[in-house]
This record gives sequence, C-alpha cells and structure tokens, in this order.
Amino acid sequence: MPDWTQAQEKAIGHYQNDLLVKAGAGSGKTAVLAQRCCALVTADDNPCDVSQLLVVTFTEEAANEMRSRIATAIREKAKATNSPRLRRQAMLVDQARISTIHGFCAWVIRTYFDDSGLDPSFSVLGEHEALLLFDEIYSQALAHWLKRTDDKGKEFQKLFDVYANGKSEWLQTTIKKLRMLLATESDSAGWLTKVRSELEKSPAQIVAGLAGIYAKEMNELATSLAKVGEPPADATKTEAEMYAWLAKVRQFAAAHSKLLMDDPAIWDQMASALNQLQSDQPKRVQANAPQAERDKKAFYEPAKEQVKDWQMCFAITRNDLIANEQSIARHLRSIIDFTAELETRYSIAKQNLNKLDFNDLESYALKVLCNADSRAARELKSRFKHIMIDEYQDTNPLQEILLGTLRCGAASFFTVGDVQQSIYGFRGSEPSLFENRASRLAAESPDGVIEMAENFRTHPSLIQAINLICSSLGPNLPNEAAFNYGKLRAGRTDKPADATKHAPCEPDDIRAELVVLTPPDANRGNDQQGADESNNDEQDDGGDSGGEDDLTVVELEAKHIAERLTQLVATKPIIFDKDKKTFRRLVWGDIAILLRSPRGRADVIVKALLNAGIPAVADLRTGYLESVEIQQALALLEVLDNPNQDIPLAALLTGPVGRFTHDELAIMREYARSYQLRAAFHEIVFHLANLDSTGIIETYLKDVPLRLRALFARLDQWRQDIRTLGLPDALARIFDETGLLVYSAGLPGGTQCVANLNMLRQRAMEFAGFNQQGLFRFLEFLRRLGQSDIDLGAAVPVAPGNNAVRIMSIHASKGLEFPVVVLAGLGAQVNMRDTQSLFVVDRALGLGLKLISSDGKRKTGTLAHQTIKSVLRKRRIEEEARLLYVAMTRAREWLILIGVNNVKSPGPSPLQWIAGGLQDPANAADVQKLIRVTDFAVGSVASEHPSQALAPAADVPSDPDLALAHKLSHAGAVGIPDDLGTQQASASTAEVIIKRISDPYAFQSLVGLPAATSVTRLKSQGYIASSAEDDAHRQWPVDEEHPLPIIQDRLPEPSGNKAIARGLAVHKLLQLIDFRFTDTADALSGHLAQLVAQGEFTAAEAQVVDASAIVWLFSTPLGIKLRKAAVQPENLLRELPFLWSVPVTELGADDPTGVDLSNPADRPLVRGVIDVLLLEDGPPNAIGPSARQGHIIDYKTDAPEYVDARLEMYQRQLCYYARAVREILNIPITGGSLIFLTARHVQAVQV
Repeated sequence: MPDWTQAQEKAIGHYQNDLLVKAGAGSGKTAVLAQRCCALVTADDNPCDVSQLLVVTFTEEAANEMRSRIATAIREKAKATNSPRLRRQAMLVDQARISTIHGFCAWVIRTYFDDSGLDPSFSVLGEHEALLLFDEIYSQALAHWLKRTDDKGKEFQKLFDVYANGKSEWLQTTIKKLRMLLATESDSAGWLTKVRSELEKSPAQIVAGLAGIYAKEMNELATSLAKVGEPPADATKTEAEMYAWLAKVRQFAAAHSKLLMDDPAIWDQMASALNQLQSDQPKRVQANAPQAERDKKAFYEPAKEQVKDWQMCFAITRNDLIANEQSIARHLRSIIDFTAELETRYSIAKQNLNKLDFNDLESYALKVLCNADSRAARELKSRFKHIMIDEYQDTNPLQEILLGTLRCGAASFFTVGDVQQSIYGFRGSEPSLFENRASRLAAESPDGVIEMAENFRTHPSLIQAINLICSSLGPNLPNEAAFNYGKLRAGRTDKPADATKHAPCEPDDIRAELVVLTPPDANRGNDQQGADESNNDEQDDGGDSGGEDDLTVVELEAKHIAERLTQLVATKPIIFDKDKKTFRRLVWGDIAILLRSPRGRADVIVKALLNAGIPAVADLRTGYLESVEIQQALALLEVLDNPNQDIPLAALLTGPVGRFTHDELAIMREYARSYQLRAAFHEIVFHLANLDSTGIIETYLKDVPLRLRALFARLDQWRQDIRTLGLPDALARIFDETGLLVYSAGLPGGTQCVANLNMLRQRAMEFAGFNQQGLFRFLEFLRRLGQSDIDLGAAVPVAPGNNAVRIMSIHASKGLEFPVVVLAGLGAQVNMRDTQSLFVVDRALGLGLKLISSDGKRKTGTLAHQTIKSVLRKRRIEEEARLLYVAMTRAREWLILIGVNNVKSPGPSPLQWIAGGLQDPANAADVQKLIRVTDFAVGSVASEHPSQALAPAADVPSDPDLALAHKLSHAGAVGIPDDLGTQQASASTAEVIIKRISDPYAFQSLVGLPAATSVTRLKSQGYIASSAEDDAHRQWPVDEEHPLPIIQDRLPEPSGNKAIARGLAVHKLLQLIDFRFTDTADALSGHLAQLVAQGEFTAAEAQVVDASAIVWLFSTPLGIKLRKAAVQPENLLRELPFLWSVPVTELGADDPTGVDLSNPADRPLVRGVIDVLLLEDGPPNAIGPSARQGHIIDYKTDAPEYVDARLEMYQRQLCYYARAVREILNIPITGGSLIFLTARHVQAVQV
C-alpha cells in the first residue's frame, strides 16, 4: 500500500460535493485519481459500481493507463477481501466510461442517437480527411462569393483584393483562426451575433477606445524604462546618447499617457510630438560594455520599435481614423458572413457523407445533454454518481459547460490539474477556467481546494534548482505577463528493493546546468526560428566543417549538446530505476532533448549526435515533410504528376533516382546556351532526351541523353502503375525498383529515413480511402498539411533495445519523464506570429483587423486589433513560461538548459528571462549552490559565475576506417580494442563488415511468421506444436455408437454471406440475452423483441436467428447450468477477448541458434474471443488460484453434415482457449464444450 500524503488522502477520500485538486508536476495525480476510483467502488458505505463513474482524461494513452490502474487496484482489493462483487467490478472496468472528452461525446451521441438526430452508423473524419473535405467546400464557396453581384459580394471582393491580394492563403488562415475559436464556443452563432453588434460604434467611442489603448501602452513602456539604471561610468558617446534618449522616451510616455486618458481630442497633436522624439533618437548605437549591451537589447530595441509603431498610428488624423474603423467593420462583417456560410456548407457535406469531425462530437453531445427532456440527459444525470476530470487546466468553455450538465445528478464533481502546465492555448484551452473555479470553491468551503505540491519524480536537489529558476521568471517576463509560480516540495525517496543497497555518495550534487553559447560572430546568427518556425540558417553542405566559425546557431548548439552528453555518459553516473527499484548506470535511452519548436532543429541535432557516435531518434509531430528523404520522394511524385516543373525535375535528376551530378545539370544548361535554346529547364531536359543517339552528339554530353531516356521510360511505367495498381501499391513498387529504402538506410539517421518513407506509403493508403483520388489530389493534400499546423509527424523508428537519445517537442513530452533532460533552443525568440498578423481573434474581445492603405504599403493597427494584440502577446509569453516549467519538470536526475545568446535578436527569449532571474544578486548564493553556469563570458549573468569549458568529446580519427570503427564502437554495434593499431583496425573493421554482410540472417526462420495471429487461423493450420500432455488431451473420443443426430427439418446450410450473418447474429444474441429468461419459447421471444425495440438487436438479425435452437440449448444439462450461473453474472464471462503471447517455436518456427529471444517483444501474439468462460467453485478447501475453476463453451452454427469433418479442428480451438486462460488468468480449466446449435448436439472436450 503506498504511503499517501495528507493532501493525497484528502483527495482520495473526498466523496461529496465539488473538489478541485491543484496537482503539481510529479505529485502522483494519476495514482491518486485511480485510487479514488477504487475507493469509491470498494467503499464500505454506499459503494458505487464502475459503470457509475465518469472519468475524462486528456489523451487516449492516459485513459488506458487510468483504466489499467483502476482495474489493478480493484483486483487487489477483491483478492484481499474475497468479494465476488469486487471481482465482477474488476472485470467490468473495460466497460466503464473512462475516456477522452471526444470518446465520451462519441459514446453519448451513438448511444442516444434518437436524441441527437444522427444516424448511429456515422463515422468520424480523421484530421487529414476533414482538412481535405473542408478545402473542397472552401474552394466552392470562394468561387461563389467572388461571382456574387450583390452588396455582400462586392464588399467581400474588396476584402479579398486588398488583404488576400487575389490569393486565398491569407483568407484560409483567417478563417481557420476564427473557426478554431468557434469550435470551442458553446453558442458559436450567438458569439458571432455579439461580435457583429460590437462593430457598430460611434465616432467618439472609436477615438476614445483607441486613445485608451495607446495610453496603456505608453504607461507600460514608462514603467519598463524605470528599470533602466545609470549609464556606466566609462560609457562611450553612443552609449551615453542611448541612455539619454531612453530617459526622454520615459518622460514622453509617462506624460502623454495621462494626456491621452484625460483628453482623447489631443490625438492630432501626437504626430508632431512623436516625430520630435524620433528625431532625437541616436542614429547608431554601438554598445561595448556588458551592461550597455544588456540594456540595449532589453530596453533600447523594444522602445525604438514601439516609438516607430506609434508614429505610424498617430500619423492618421482623427477623421481618417474614424473612417478607417468603419471600413474595417465592413471587412470584418464580410469575414463573419463568409465563415457562417462556409460552416453551413461544410455541415451539409458532412451530413451527406454521414460523417462528423471532432468538433461535431462535442457540439452534438452538448446539444443532447442541454435538452433537459432528452432521454440522454435524464439517464446520464442519474447514472453517473461521481465525475472526475483530469487535466482540467486544458479545458475549453464548451467542454466545461458540457460536463457541467451532468453535475446536478452527481454526488461529487472532482477536477484535477495544474494551471502551471496549461500549454494548449492553440487548441482553445482556457486556464482562467481552472483559476476561476479554484477561487470559487475556495470561497465556498475551506476543503473545496486541495494542493498537492510534493514532487515524487525529481531528485530533491534538482527540485530546488527548478524552484529557483521558476520563481525568478515572473519579474523578468515582459508585457505585464504573470507567472505565479507555486513552489514544489521534494517528496521523492529512493527505496531499493534490496534494502542493503544504498544510493552512491555524490560529492557534487549540482544537478542543473545552464549553458549559454555565444557565436564567434555574435552579430550574425539572428535566430528567428522561434518566431516564424522556419530555418533561415545556412545549411551544412555535408562536407567537413571549417571549425565553429562555420557553424550555424543550431549546429553550434547541437555540437555542444553532443559533447556534453558524451562527457556525462562517460562518467558512468548512477541513477535510481523506479520500475526495477534498484540503482543502475545511466544509458543513452535515459536522455531526452526537448525543443519548443523541433522544426528545422531536430534533424540537425540528430545528425550531430550520430556523428558523435550517440544513437538518437527524433519523435516529432511536425517537420516530416521537410525531411530530405521525403522531399526527394515528393519530387519524384510531382514529376510523375506533371513533368513540366523545373524545381521538382532538377531535384529528381540530382537525387537517388536520377543520379545526375550538378556538373551534368550544368552541362545541360551549357548545351542550351551553345544552341541558343531559350527555354525552361524542363524543356531543355526533354530536348536532350529526344536527341537521336545515332546522330552527332557533343562529346561533353557523354551518356546524358541515353540516361534521360531510360529515366523517362521508368517514369512512364510508374505512371501506368499508379493508374492500374493504385498509389499505395505503386509507391511500394517504386521504392523497390529504385532501391530508395536501401539508399536511405545507408544515410546518417538511416533508420529514421526508412521509417519516414514507409510512413509516406502509409499516408497514401489512408488517402486511398478518401472520396476523391488521384496523384494530384494526394500532393495537394500534402501541400496543405505542410502549410497548416497539422503536418504528418515524423515516423518514430525503434532503436535497438530502445537505447537511444530521444528528441521531441515539449508538448509531446507532457506526461513523460526522463532521468536526463536537455532543454535546448532557449535562445530562440518567442513565437509571436499570431500577434503580428493582420487578423487577430480573442474570445472576450472579438475580432481585430489591421487597416491596409489603398496602395497596400501601409498597415495600421485599429482599436480592436491593438487591444487584442496586447492581450495575445501577454498570453503567449505566459504560456511560454509554463512551457519552460513543463519541460524542466520532466527531469528525474539531471537538467541541462542550453541556448545561444543572439545579441542581435530583438524579441524576447526564454534565455533572457532565465538569465535575468539568475543575475539577481539576491539569488547569487543559491545559484552558486544549485546551478552550474557555463560560458557566461558574453552573456546576461553576473561575471562572478565562473566560466567552465565543456570537456571535449573523444577524438574521432581522421583515417576513414578508424573513424568508422569509432562510430560503430560508440553505437554499440561492434567493440574495438583500445590498443588496436591503425592497420589492424582497418583489417579488423573490414572483416567485421564483410562478416555482417555475408553471414546468413540469424532470424531467417522467423521471417514468414506473423507478428500476431488468431486462434481461428491456428485451429485450421495447426501451427502450435503440441506437448505430450497436449497430445493426450487431443485424443478426443467420438461416440461411434451414438453418432450426431441429423435434424431433418433444419434449414439447408446457407451459403456465403448468409451463413456468416446467421453465425454472427446467433453469437450476438447469446451475448446480449439474459440466460434466466430462456426456459420457454415465449420468454425468449419476448426478450428478443425487447432487444430489438431497444436498438441493441436489429430486425434483420432477429429473422435469421433460430430461436428454437436457443430454447433447446437451455433445456440441456449444460444450458440449465448456464441459467443457474446467470443469477451471479460475474460467474459468466461472455465474449471474452484475449491476447496471448507464445514462443516462436509454438508457431512452427525453428529456434534461431545463438539468438536471444527472451524479450517479450519477440513473442508473437495470438488473439481470440471466448464465447463463454463459466467460472465455478474449485475443490473444497482449495486456496489461491485453485479456489476458482473454469469451463470453456463455444457455440457453433454449422449444418449437421459438416460437424464430423470440422470436429477435430474445433476441439483444437478449445484447447488453445484453455491454454490461454490458464496462462493469462492463472485459473484451472476443467473442461470444455462445443455446442452445435443446428445439429442439436453438445460435445464434451478434454482440455
């Protein structure tokens, strides 16, 4: 039994009313939630059934883990108390409502389809399929609106011309933002109506509102500039000018902030005052002193940009401002009208396809539950006694209202979360809902809010370091952003299973590091990746680096990460394995590198780690389409679709399929110039391919025409394959014929490359299920995904033994933990793209749009836009701070923070915030004790922190063979003795490589075996080898004197689908009916009619069921036993699915010699479904597993004439079932029975 803390016990035992639990990172909230469910079910007073619990989790993985934990906890309590009720509850956990919010909503509207008005056979559109369908509807609607001649159409066309510039990308992005917000609103139509009404403002309201916005901005800037210290005593002339100008800006902002608030009419006087302020600005500021450099970056650059922004805004007169706001209102009404029609068209299209998207699940469920008269509302409010919501900080308003509809009938409404881990604002989550609920419950009752602050995950020393960093973040966040950090308390105690083994003594217990890297040229490397999520850095050309001066910002960071990890693992540190309850050495698989935005970074880091001999894999949700191997494959597909494209054709020719060199492409161009061919590149290529090989061809062309003709012939064949085989199979053939998979496997990170290519084919298979097919549509689909935030996500290859460093996004790491966490990319700017766009949207403030001048050169912020922009900027910075907290609290043992100090970067970065907090003199002693600071020579932290150089990684020999040996040995593929000489190393390495290539594949005997198979297949093919005991059991006696009776009045054996339909219907009926009401034909008929009326059984199924056979079954001795057992349903396990792992030798394969197959992952799975497992009491005085024993029953609907031929196969099937039950449930099986319903025969089987 775990040692629960006082706060945990209160959370577990609070059974009445509302409760909110603030659960810090690593506080054991999942265990508490599972234990709470178990306690509710197993309570001595007024226990509930698992069917009366509603548990909502954030992900499917969390739901599965929760279900497993609850079942385990109930099972342990049932074992301790020997309670039949609890045993039944443990078996019913799989039927409990433990799911994501979307899973719950789908269940509601399927179960109560009559209330929702939906066809219950609806299917849910995948994210990719929904995007395709919406794009199609969008194109149709756009074409219609661009042709409209009424006033609405003309206004929309003006919007499209000015803002979209005749292209639809901007409008698509705008509509997407608005739709994402509407999807999380309980009354989206009402919200749009409210926004539309707010567009009608009087001129005075417009001016006063905008003046108030700018007054607030000026006040904020004045407050910020008050933090600027005195200039250094040895300040240069330009530095002194900078400080003098900042003082003027502060005075101006403070004074004019008050003036604007008091009298908005001074608007027209602001332009001249700002022009004077801007003219006083230093022409060029060269900051040399560290303090001046920090102040320039933190204060001067933002102030300069702010003054420039104000100049543009106040350059507009008050009358023009009013006219502009009214023009913007017309544009916003056009956006609202177009979006409303889009939603209507999209809904109709989904209805025609009988499909819903994920947003529909929530909206339809809300509609059903908000209708107090609906059957769903009445039944569910009385069904769920206890409602528990996990990750409540990531709830959106619609979800809160939806779940709140069930509150009135529940005894308790339990919410748990951590507002400091709310990182899904882009999905519409509102952390304010959590905070508001906490405030309300705390005011209503002192027991309404419980705080669990103990962290059981992270080492106590590291907890102190994280507390120090996070608590000092808030004062350093810009834009009045807040991060009200609640400190964690160390709760972890490492208790090994062997009490004689203790944690090793560690003289240096500093477990947090901050590494700040300054590029050799600090003025280059302006890392904008955090801002626009695109990689503008120079790309490595694949050749040898000329030193750190040639490295990009990301490569510099990746190189140091590789060096630091090599150094760390080389020291062989000891960690506590919480799963095995013992101490062990750190391995590569214990390390994770977390990135805010992996796109453009992850592949660089993987390459750097692999080059250093460190196994690594990237676990990404984005960046897939940018990978080199996918770009090469897409170039091929684009040429197959349309060969008249220069860039894809050039990529194809120089890639692994074309295999032309860049020199040969230059030769093609030279040929065109020499013959004065003024043509596009693809036309030149076609011309060269058509040169007659028998004629005169310039010698410098060599075999280029011949190779081009061969390539185009292959392309023609592949186009034919796509038409005849379909895209997925054609892709498989292309990969095979080009050797693209083999080629990619040989590249650095080859495992990842192969996984990505296989994933491309998998996506093609998914696309094959869409309504509209074709290569062009597939490529367009991929292009749209690349432009959206969905992407496909890089495939995750499996490293040998999973012993590889993992690179992933912070969002993907949520819920995970790692012994070592490297948080990289801290120097990148915070992504403020949403705040800088022309169109902004906010739930409370509505819509905002910048004004574009008639010539398109000037963009001016409007009242709403400026207001929303300020709020979004503050919200984004606060979420970035929470992301830092989430990332840091993934670490168990060590945390390494690393970032590049980009001096020229004007935007805020997490590195600035962290450094700003650590340089506080009040924190100096704690920093020295808890955090190892490295390379702050040109940084933002006080110089008293010593700079410590990173230990270099092991030298890589320059000789190619030695370098290969070095990499192999570091990757664990082959060991290289330390004293091996150069010649010996070369020879030995060659022998190793030749041996690996030429030796027979060790697992050849397993190649043809399935990873998973079914008992149905096994029974017909007889895979599993039998033991002597099994052979004895399989000598099943057949009663020769009393052969199976032939029932002459039975229907003939149906053929094809009819036989299958009859068998499925009979099995379904025997799963659904209550065995107690089967003694007579009338009772069965009434029960069957009730099932049809309830929609659980269809009329068509009822027609093919032979009811008299069911009545016969329950008149037999076995049937009577089943009827009696039905009084205690926990003794009847019907339609019991199982997964059973068996050794490979049991499927008929030879045991590979000298190969370790002990890993459970190497055992194939056998799946099956047992019709009935009848549980009975064991022999008297039996204890443990023998206290219960089982009898397996299987129904068959074969015609009598087929029974004899199939009997042995069915008997073998029951033996497989028996073995599976014995091994999985550890229950003795006393026998089995085959019930042949049509033949009216029960065959006993010894198992």
